[in-house]
Amino acid sequence: MGATLRVLGSRGNSVCIRCGTFKAEFQAKCPNCSFTPETDAEIAQSRVLGPLYSFALGEDGGTVDTGRADAELQAISFQIRSGKPYEFPSEELAGVLAVYQAVQKDSPRQVWLTMAPLFIGALVVLGGLGYLIYAWPK
Repeated sequence: MGATLRVLGSRGNSVCIRCGTFKAEFQAKCPNCSFTPETDAEIAQSRVLGPLYSFALGEDGGTVDTGRADAELQAISFQIRSGKPYEFPSEELAGVLAVYQAVQKDSPRQVWLTMAPLFIGALVVLGGLGYLIYAWPK
């Protein structure tokens, strides 16, 4: 299952799930409490408290919409900073988690499939150069 994404809102301005401080990116270290999302669940929660995104799943056209508008992020930030944890919508969180895990699973394979033709082409060129150098009259 491949996953791609489309940005629907502004980039940046994610809310730290631990202290409510704004940070540049959802996976970034919080400048206030130094929390960095590490587990899949923490990363999915952090993605939910970021700008609006729509993840497209595979070729079937299914999507997972997540993130919050700037005004909602402000309210959530205030709520968390006031000591009230944010209640993550379970269906949205499950969708984001599924997309994140699919991307993690597919990423090395996709990189190899993308890079393989370039790698093979470089080997052919190097082989041809080696042959020319070896076969060149002395």
